[in-house]
Amino acid sequence: MSLMKQLTTRLAILATIIFCFGFKTPGNDPIENIVRKLVDFYTHFPQEKIYVHTDKPFYITGETIWFRAYLINASNHNKSTISNKLFVYLSGANDSVIMRLVLNPVDNNLNGSIHIPDSLHEGGYSITAFTSRMLNYDRKFIFRKDIFIGSKKKIEDAVAGKATLNAPAKSIAPTNAAGDDSLDIRFLPEGGNMINGTESTVGFIATRKNGSAASVEGYVKNDKGNRIVSFNTFYDGMGKFTFVPSSGRTYYAVIVSKSGKETSYALPAINNFAYQLSVVDQDQNNIKVRISLGDSLYGKNMQSFLLASSYGKVCFASRGRDMYEVSIPKDSFPEGIAKLTLFADENLPVSERLVFIKHQKPTVDIQTDQSKYAARQLVQIVIKSKDNNGFPLSGDFSIAVTDDRAVPVRHYQENIYTKLLLTDDLKGYISDPGFYFDDKQPKANDALDLLMLTHGWSRYTWNEILQGNYAGSKIEPDSALIISGTIHTPSGQPGKGYFASLYGAQWGTSFLYADYQKGIAADTADDLGRFKFRDLIYSDSTQFYVAVSNNKGLQKNAKVSVDKVTWPALNIQEIPSSINDSLYKDFYQFLMLEKSVTVPNPKAVELAPVNISGVKKAPEFSDKRRIDQFSSIITAAQIDKLSTQKLSDALYLAPGVSIMNGHIRIQGHMTANLSSGNANDPLLVVDGVAMEGADLKLLIDNIPPNTVDFIEVLKGTEAGIYGVRGASGVISVNTRKELAMNGITQDGKQVFYIPGYHVSREFYVPKYDVPDNSKSVIADNRTTIYWKGNLKIDKSGFTNLSFYTSDPVTEYTVVLEGISNHGEIIHRELKISRN
Repeated sequence: MSLMKQLTTRLAILATIIFCFGFKTPGNDPIENIVRKLVDFYTHFPQEKIYVHTDKPFYITGETIWFRAYLINASNHNKSTISNKLFVYLSGANDSVIMRLVLNPVDNNLNGSIHIPDSLHEGGYSITAFTSRMLNYDRKFIFRKDIFIGSKKKIEDAVAGKATLNAPAKSIAPTNAAGDDSLDIRFLPEGGNMINGTESTVGFIATRKNGSAASVEGYVKNDKGNRIVSFNTFYDGMGKFTFVPSSGRTYYAVIVSKSGKETSYALPAINNFAYQLSVVDQDQNNIKVRISLGDSLYGKNMQSFLLASSYGKVCFASRGRDMYEVSIPKDSFPEGIAKLTLFADENLPVSERLVFIKHQKPTVDIQTDQSKYAARQLVQIVIKSKDNNGFPLSGDFSIAVTDDRAVPVRHYQENIYTKLLLTDDLKGYISDPGFYFDDKQPKANDALDLLMLTHGWSRYTWNEILQGNYAGSKIEPDSALIISGTIHTPSGQPGKGYFASLYGAQWGTSFLYADYQKGIAADTADDLGRFKFRDLIYSDSTQFYVAVSNNKGLQKNAKVSVDKVTWPALNIQEIPSSINDSLYKDFYQFLMLEKSVTVPNPKAVELAPVNISGVKKAPEFSDKRRIDQFSSIITAAQIDKLSTQKLSDALYLAPGVSIMNGHIRIQGHMTANLSSGNANDPLLVVDGVAMEGADLKLLIDNIPPNTVDFIEVLKGTEAGIYGVRGASGVISVNTRKELAMNGITQDGKQVFYIPGYHVSREFYVPKYDVPDNSKSVIADNRTTIYWKGNLKIDKSGFTNLSFYTSDPVTEYTVVLEGISNHGEIIHRELKISRN
């Protein structure tokens, strides 16, 4: 019955979809036609998946969210080459976007950091990640991770005895609860139908109105009141029962409550014109399936076709007549969800079943040099990775080390493996997805199969593919970054034929190539005076200017307007939420713990904040972007009064700042306890991005004074958030971007900053091998002990890293996640004892 011959006529289109098995059939073979349409779908509409690894699930204002995004092709789990931009949003209530970032997947620069301002309100927030292409499809495929951000001030007030740490009475769980315990229960026949005289399995899933799983028990009866079979919940509200239905009978599932109350639910009717695809057995190597027919079809030599696909790959095909059984080898499938579909002779899908394929996992060992560590002791970690054949495994990874005392790690919480291989492709919310892959749990495999039975596939439907009516592309494929604008003559007319020349400090076609340096590009304005520079690669807060000329030379009186950056609109409410009471309770457990110890000071261990956009500005300056409430501020109004063309002149307005022999110095800067390095110049930060350069004063004077919102000067412990680089103080310049984008032009040139690709800050690791640091009396209460978002394991399959422990006696959890260069998805955890 099985057809496993080569399908030679389809080789030309296998560039985007791989056949694990092929077959050769007559020219107009129905299976070939179905496969061709599946190939066409994935050729024109390739699917992407995103996962974002964060260092922890909740934060305190003033801390930094460290993250790494993974963008993969859904068909093979390799790095996606489809999109040029990956967007990451931090959003609050009512879809308010607090922060927008764009990352560069082409160069694999997907690790990032978001500084949480002290002024942010306590509550639930969401990190969403997507590409422009993903906006063409159901919003549920957009990555969303809900986090909780608490108030640092609340902790400080509690420690000082000014307030009591009481958790809010209102839950932050999804607000879809009905307020009662009534049940929502669904009964789902395997393969979609029940057939007379054939053993039929019916799965069920029971939830309460608030979405939580419900445990139920009961029995099945027929319309004569005869009990047929008993059942009860197996795991997380799911269960199943098997019986042989008889034609002419009606069946009911009866739920019996603890008080003895019985509630009846009608089961689907027997369908005499139905096909039924069921899994009758499976082991480590094979899946045995049975095809059954209703009475009106059985015995009529009806032909059917079985197609097994996984993420766009056709891995098995067979045909048969009437009722038959097929054994499907699992080694022909990639790891993850496989979709078994039965087609009738008319090429119509008539029955379907999902199964999950598990394979042997690669060997990834995380080894420490000791079993236990003292305070402020060096921890050295070695990571060794091998594939299933014993060869070195290379890839891109991220690693977080957190303090269990403050950041409890839930054993079965979602991770990169469960997200990309399971929950991304199923309907409905799945709690504790890690449970299904715990080899120590005897229920895990059966519970996973129940999940396949009760949660439908969400990526596409066969009807859409076979009819060819899947939605077209609504969003144009994205390119790299674009800078565009309009030129007007001094009289206000469009600058048709004018030349626009773009100059930038650092930009090119790739961060990885030699042309990423100071450059120039030119474009000729069209009839409307419009110019556009395409396919640019530059980082956030790169300084550009556009010069305007014509055949008479530089046009000093021409007006240049650079377009504002437009960000894709996103309705967060369209994306399923995963925030729940466990996250909320974990945070307040942490608060109660912190009440009895020293409040952790994130500024002592973390680095640069980033500009938080999308918030309403205060009258004097944008206080939302202020880093520290005790810093010195120089406002735009103060700068305007100076009537200076050199921004460095305004620095004299800040106490303790001096300029001697062209060098800027800040009195009271840090010199100890953070670094053994020799730091002299203050760190310059423009809109949250550290600016490197040999001449600090020249860098500052290159910023037009009339584009500045305010300058913040940090010294002493205020600058500790920048770690080593802030040892001599920090000068943070925050520009008035909304003015720069509206055409501030000086002598035919417009100087502006524009959002570019995000470049992550470096995670600061204290160096306790320095005597002054090891003896410091300042408590080290870091909650994130170590983070590295761009951890690479090369072709040797080996890498190492090191960090120092903190002060509290506790345990650390090490979480390593990533994707190999061959598409294997990796998640590993390790415990470290700090005693």
